[in-house]
Amino acid sequence: MEEAISSLTSKMGTNPKPIVIGETMCFNPNSIMFFMLSEALFEVGKLKISEQLKSKGIPYFKALCGDDSKRQVAAMCSLERFLIEAEDLADLHPVWNLLYSSDIVNNDETFESWFDTPNFSREFGVGDEAGMASRKAAEPFMNWLHTAAEDEDDDDIDIAY
Repeated sequence: MEEAISSLTSKMGTNPKPIVIGETMCFNPNSIMFFMLSEALFEVGKLKISEQLKSKGIPYFKALCGDDSKRQVAAMCSLERFLIEAEDLADLHPVWNLLYSSDIVNNDETFESWFDTPNFSREFGVGDEAGMASRKAAEPFMNWLHTAAEDEDDDDIDIAY
């Protein structure tokens, strides 16, 4: 796997050529990298994106994201684009659960940032209407995330006896 990641990043170089994603000219190296990875891993119309991510994509996304929140958001936007292309936004919740449980996106603030900033997805050719639809589909996950964070905060309360 490390060899494949090294090959991908070396082919891109430090200043990859801009590419057109949808109708958008993309210059951001992180966006280009995750777009290329998603194109290589996922086959729209075969299995659900969540199933493909679980069966073969987690190690690649985890290795490329590391602890870099910008890369994590780029990974989310790339996956969002493929879910929209597959016309399967119902699969967004399982995909976000995989990102969370696999520690690909390793903090709640990154999910919040993606959710609160739909224009991040424009760089992946996601239009405003589709971006809002994907945020709507993410609401159950975001509600769960908020509840989990509140429960975690409640567990941290020290009670003096």
